[in-house]
Amino acid sequence: MFASGFSITQAVLIALYYWFCWWDFSHPVSGVAWAQDCVWIGVIMGLLFGDVQLGLVIGGTLALTFICALPVGANLPVDYAAAALAAVPMAIRFHWSAGLAICVSVFFGIGGAKLDGLRRTLATRFNNSARRHIRERKYNLLVFDAVISPVVLQFFIRAIPMFIAVYFGGAGLQWLVPRLPQQVLHALEAAGGILPGLGIALCLNTIGRSSVFPFFALGFFAACLMQGSILPYVGLAGCIALIYCKMTQNTQIKPIDRALVAGKLEDSVLTDHEHFMGYARFAFVHRCSQAMDTFYGTGMAYSFKNVLRKIYRDDDAYQAAMERHLEPFIPEVIWGSSILGIVVREEEKNAANAEEELGASISTLKTSLMGPVAGFGDSINYMVFWNMLKMTFYPLAAAGSFLGMLTPVILHPTLEVIGWKAYKAGYRGGTQAIVTFLKSGLKDRLMIGASIFGYFLLGAICFFNVHLPIAIPGVEKSISAVIPQLFPFLTVCGVYCYMRKGGKFLPMMLCTILICIVLSLVGII
Repeated sequence: MFASGFSITQAVLIALYYWFCWWDFSHPVSGVAWAQDCVWIGVIMGLLFGDVQLGLVIGGTLALTFICALPVGANLPVDYAAAALAAVPMAIRFHWSAGLAICVSVFFGIGGAKLDGLRRTLATRFNNSARRHIRERKYNLLVFDAVISPVVLQFFIRAIPMFIAVYFGGAGLQWLVPRLPQQVLHALEAAGGILPGLGIALCLNTIGRSSVFPFFALGFFAACLMQGSILPYVGLAGCIALIYCKMTQNTQIKPIDRALVAGKLEDSVLTDHEHFMGYARFAFVHRCSQAMDTFYGTGMAYSFKNVLRKIYRDDDAYQAAMERHLEPFIPEVIWGSSILGIVVREEEKNAANAEEELGASISTLKTSLMGPVAGFGDSINYMVFWNMLKMTFYPLAAAGSFLGMLTPVILHPTLEVIGWKAYKAGYRGGTQAIVTFLKSGLKDRLMIGASIFGYFLLGAICFFNVHLPIAIPGVEKSISAVIPQLFPFLTVCGVYCYMRKGGKFLPMMLCTILICIVLSLVGII
């Protein structure tokens, strides 16, 4: 029998943090979206376990590994929060190298993703209970369906399995790792050094087109020549992207009418404050009750219950409206807030129209808009804005700079401001506001600019943050003398080609670990 690697108190604190960070409140100030960020977890766990600098570096390296593991369709491919919560405490508590801790933590991330799928499946019952409460006109109980009960469920889905994994799994790993052959340990450390390269390859495949791949090579060789800090490459990448877009632009971006997003919302039965509180509540709690089939339907009905009550004085009409908004709602929620504005406007028209019931057309309108807005919003927010921030700041964290913590600090408040403006644009302009965004040319211009910026900067990140020790006598030194970091560069290129042909990220991570073990056993690394 072996002693626990973590005390009960330490395991409980890790488990409670894991529970807290997946409450999924999304408000920029009081919410916890920042708490899922690997860099923030690294610093907080570093404070808890006594080595903030190591926590920052491990968090930054993990953030690069999962830089583009985005929850497409809200399906979480890997739980980066679980991985970070395992990596940092284990590295500090067991005196592991950063590479070893990162490699082991990947399995925690895979397990956490399975828990998230279970959580979304079980959350379906909250929409059913919300429907029952609305039929019984117990509207005050919706807070349990949309917020309190989902958070309690998260405790059983997140906190208890994490406690078991950390307390008992940590004890097992503390006993097992020192007994592994030295070659296997070396292989796991090497795999930890190459895993950020897989994240870079996935990011290349996600944000860009193969036609701009030469900019990745350009960024890598620029780093070979100049080296130094990563920050100058951010500015250089931006300049190159701007120059390219200016020289190749074929279409003029159509200006968006400022009147759609500025000033007060006139001609409404609601005050501006009531509009904002409906939007803010949705932004705050929409993800808490996210379910596999209805997605944000429960959160939508709960968030706008006060707004709808102000619009509908008739109890039957109010009940019908509440039931209507329990239906599946699956937009990208920032630019998708324009749908919220459109819906509120249509509900006001429906309440004022005594001759014709518009409820069915409101549901149809909402459903028809979700797809186009999701495609636009996901591309702009996650493929462009979020990735550009991560490429800028995560390498700084991996290098030990606390500037690397700025990604969520900038991202989330900015997105909430955009969401409020999108809401106002939808309320004022209706579907025409969405058509204006889609036809403005903004998306295409941003995507090509972001692709060039990202490819160049990822090339520089590959040089600084991906490591693959090659031990072939005379080969590695002679090549590195001419082109440093060539082997990591070629590895990333190979993984990128695999991804372009439909390869999957998680199998690639596991294969990388196995390949590193084999190469270590035969003496190549």
